[in-house]
Amino acid sequence: MQYRFDDYALDVTRRELRRGTELIAVEPQVFDLLDHLIRYRDRVVSKDDLIATVWNGRIVSESALTSRINSARTAVGDTGEEQRLIKTLRSKGFRFVGVVSEEQGVPAAAVPTEHAVAPLALADQPSIAVLPFVNISGDPAQDYFADGMTEEIITALARFKSLFVIARNSSFAYRGQTTDIERIARELGVRYVLQGSVRNSGDRVRITGQLIVAETGTHIWANRFERRIGDIFDLQDEITESIVGAVEPEILSAEMRRARSKRPDSLVAYDCVLRAYQHLFNLTLEDNDKALDFLQRAIRLEPDYALAYAYASWANLFRVQLIQGGSLRPLLTNALTLAQRAVELEPTDPLVQTIRGAWQLMIERDFEGGVARHEEAFEKNPNSVWICGCNGFGHALCRNPQRALTMLDRARRLSPRDSSMFLWLPGGAIAHLTGGRPEQAIQWTEDALRLNPRHLISLFLRAAAEMTAGRDSAGRRSVERMRAINPGLDIKFASKMLPFKFGGDRELILSALRAAGLPD
Repeated sequence: MQYRFDDYALDVTRRELRRGTELIAVEPQVFDLLDHLIRYRDRVVSKDDLIATVWNGRIVSESALTSRINSARTAVGDTGEEQRLIKTLRSKGFRFVGVVSEEQGVPAAAVPTEHAVAPLALADQPSIAVLPFVNISGDPAQDYFADGMTEEIITALARFKSLFVIARNSSFAYRGQTTDIERIARELGVRYVLQGSVRNSGDRVRITGQLIVAETGTHIWANRFERRIGDIFDLQDEITESIVGAVEPEILSAEMRRARSKRPDSLVAYDCVLRAYQHLFNLTLEDNDKALDFLQRAIRLEPDYALAYAYASWANLFRVQLIQGGSLRPLLTNALTLAQRAVELEPTDPLVQTIRGAWQLMIERDFEGGVARHEEAFEKNPNSVWICGCNGFGHALCRNPQRALTMLDRARRLSPRDSSMFLWLPGGAIAHLTGGRPEQAIQWTEDALRLNPRHLISLFLRAAAEMTAGRDSAGRRSVERMRAINPGLDIKFASKMLPFKFGGDRELILSALRAAGLPD
């Protein structure tokens, strides 16, 4: 069954929402909520009715229900102000008021036959299919948990704008078939396949997952998770977070290896961005030049490539700590201009929003605006290490230590081996140092400098923490290390690179740096 309204089609059989030909990622609960509202559009649907249907009668907070209603409105281009399609009737409930037509859709079983005839071309961006997780418990009644797990993973991966994720119905067409990864990938037009299994035993559940490069059959990631069964939905959320947080960075690493193997004259814009990424965080002028060259090439090849602009803005900010002498203003202005262009091109991309929010904090000193933008990005994709890391660092600058450490711990848990983590770990040092815990701050800077010993912000904070902890000799050595990287460093530069919402936090660190020998 398909429901059509405005430019949208809600296919209940395939569990897909489309606007024209565009597939819109919708969380399972939001899909169920839309389905129920449209199905019973001839009457007002009460909150109790929604809770009974969508949440199976579980206790649900008012905020959780409101969040799902807002997500449903966003999915169909509606807002709480307009209420053009989903209307709230105070103290009564909700009603779908759009004009709807019903069509009998093509049965789901017919779909794979079409795809099996001719292989699909690969998308330029990394593409992945999540096959139905196999229930190996021996109890068919547990199929619902394996299916729910698969749906949650598909939905979470679809939040990454950098990934092309096959819709649930196409993936589920392969349920129960002998797994021929290469054939399935060819038929779906994907480079990567994620498969797994679920086994329930007593009060425990074991879930395995493995990520495969389809054309070679190589396993690039595999893991096993064992948990005690409590709230089944909380368990699904936890495992989904663990799997998705690991899979996205592994795909990025595999894509960078693939780009390195291509001839320079055959690189497309996406390959150029991957090549740039490998130089972006090395913090030398040579690497910075290479990163910017690749990003400028990507923009020439594809002038509307938002991520290329976003990373180019980051490269300009990194360049600030590398040059000696001259005005920093042109680089900062260029970083802002590039980030703003990225937002204009992809206003809904949470990663692009995050980078723009970082510049609101670091360059414009718009603390409320930057943190708000980061929180909005986190709502859209809570499983991105960049988004969680940026969010944590921003909250540290605003002296919100609990939220800062929560976000930074989440980033570390999502991707414990991520080489870009050195960017965010100084946020933990700030939270501890401004909270009067210099020894813990030193540990956070050690973790950051282990990943990148040339990161000046980490060295600034390390020297300040060492001086505050009474380790004066160590603090002076840290200042010597940073001035060996850039002899022109002084207090004025440190002040520009360490924006704080509260002047007292800035003075705490700058006073310690002066005492350690950093000149004014």
